[in-house]
Amino acid sequence: MSRWSQAVHHHAARHPLGIRLCDSSPQTADGERRVWEESVSWGVNPMPCRVVVVSEMTGEVLAASYYETERGFLSALAVRPAYRGRGLGRLLIAGSLGHMLRTQAAQGRPCQSSLHVLGCDASAKHHGLYTSCGYHGGDEKRGGTYHLSHDFARLLGDGVEQRILHAATS
Repeated sequence: MSRWSQAVHHHAARHPLGIRLCDSSPQTADGERRVWEESVSWGVNPMPCRVVVVSEMTGEVLAASYYETERGFLSALAVRPAYRGRGLGRLLIAGSLGHMLRTQAAQGRPCQSSLHVLGCDASAKHHGLYTSCGYHGGDEKRGGTYHLSHDFARLLGDGVEQRILHAATS
């Protein structure tokens, strides 16, 4: 069974860049390193769940998300600068969050998620992305901790992913 819902796979399959989501692997390690080097100035924490967006044409890693499902912590999210503004971050959040919530529900745990934005990464654009994906808190100038709203946490199945992906076209 895939970590990601059909809504996420369908959205990726019809994306104009010709992309797919896949688990991090030894074959994607060099591309992931490039994503982090081009996108962040801090060290990326290893996490048990790692997903990447890969170009179907070139095999190049365009974006990555590292997270864990137990506490629902989205540790790191990055899109290579040349591919920003094309919905890849939103797609990664939808896929990562959907996997977190389904795993938590299957284990009988409360559905929750959080992320933390460092001040050096804070921006109105990032703040807008996180809040449009159901997170609240944080600050567009100082960063901080964002928590998933209860309305989003209650959406299981494909619901959370569809709501996040639909927000991009609304």
